[in-house]
Amino acid sequence: MLRDFCLNCGSPLPFLAALATRQRAHPCVCTASSELLHLLERQEQAHLPQYVQARPLSETDLERLVLCDGRPLTVAQMIGVGYAANAIRALVPRVADRELVQLVYIKRVGSVLFTWPFCESGLAGPHRPERLRIKAEGQAARGEE
Repeated sequence: MLRDFCLNCGSPLPFLAALATRQRAHPCVCTASSELLHLLERQEQAHLPQYVQARPLSETDLERLVLCDGRPLTVAQMIGVGYAANAIRALVPRVADRELVQLVYIKRVGSVLFTWPFCESGLAGPHRPERLRIKAEGQAARGEE
């Protein structure tokens, strides 16, 4: 993949230097070994298919619930509070069948594919939206179904 930053340290690479990386020359000052760069590139190639196959976010997706650190949040809330320490770049989250996915490049780690499962209203337990649980409890107390 042609990128304008070093996978290891995140330093910006000029366009011509980015082309050189395709020929295995490493133009970055971090002097990462060719073995490390190869490993980071393979890691990125493993993550890209799942990220690319997911569809872009739509306006309606922003209100869907995802499970984030054990609690349900809307996608909009998760985007507003989510971050990765030492992130070089974070690509826009995308929507897969059952989860939200985001590809993030982290300094000295490489690419990481973050996922947040969707919490649909039909699920029980901690995935169930609070307002639906309260409504269901109120209906049960009144003998309604």
